Amino acid sequence: MEKKDFDTNALPKEPTNKLRLTDLHEKINAMFAYVYNYGLNVDKDVASLYFSETKLDAGQLTEIYNHLASVVKPAKPATLVMLHKASRSPWKVFGPIPFIRFMSVFAIVALLLLIALSTSTHIDGKSPMYDFAIQDRARLLTQEAFLLAAAALGACFAALFEVNQYVKDGTYEPRYVTSYWVRFILGVMAGFILAMMIPVEAVSKSGDQSFAFGGLLHPLLALIGGYSSSLVYRILNRLVVGLETIFKGSADEQFSKKQAKVKEAMLTERTNEKLAVLNEIHRMVSEAYDDSESVKKQLTDLYDKLSKT
Repeated sequence: MEKKDFDTNALPKEPTNKLRLTDLHEKINAMFAYVYNYGLNVDKDVASLYFSETKLDAGQLTEIYNHLASVVKPAKPATLVMLHKASRSPWKVFGPIPFIRFMSVFAIVALLLLIALSTSTHIDGKSPMYDFAIQDRARLLTQEAFLLAAAALGACFAALFEVNQYVKDGTYEPRYVTSYWVRFILGVMAGFILAMMIPVEAVSKSGDQSFAFGGLLHPLLALIGGYSSSLVYRILNRLVVGLETIFKGSADEQFSKKQAKVKEAMLTERTNEKLAVLNEIHRMVSEAYDDSESVKKQLTDLYDKLSKT
């Protein structure tokens, strides 16, 4: 007897509605917890129906869900579920969500590193400071690490401040966490670029950078650049536009030249059409019969009028 292969597809599949209802219950529970914790008004009939012993179907759960979602606005159910779970986490002291915890740890590390490096003999406010031409490699690396720590601290500050607003309002969405990490990395890069590329020593009369804010201008620029990477982007963008203007001319100048060429071409075309009409009238006048004096006179007047315009 030929042995048949066992067909796993023939087995009855478990219904997925249980999983979906469980997820719906989870969101409803989180919204009820949020409502009761923050003293929001909820319909007593809705609460009585949900907490009764009666088994609810999907339609009834959906009605309860929609009512609670309108009550907790602008907070979002998925965010409330995440915050509800995080409230029971042993790491909640560092923040209610993983991203805030990581950023808090990074901020503490950056702050400690900034304090530790500030005690180094290489951070003394004396020239040369923050210069790629420094011969002492250890001094240069220490100063660059100092600026990176300042930029990271600024980037952490910006990220924590922004995300904290969303968490407080209950509108934080995990799908944007990649964007927050990208902003953090851009902030560190922007702070380092801003601090290392601006020649602060050119402003100082003595060439001693301790003259410029006690030698703190470079770290301050790194902190500002880390906090607002968009500022550095706009600065670099303006520099690029300035260089393009030098070699290509401004956009307005280019537009004016193009507009002048179009007008010149239109004027030339109009002149050519006018000359063609004049030549045709001249031909008609010269070929007209002698008894067509009135026609000849009209054509002559039209020719004179066109030739004057």
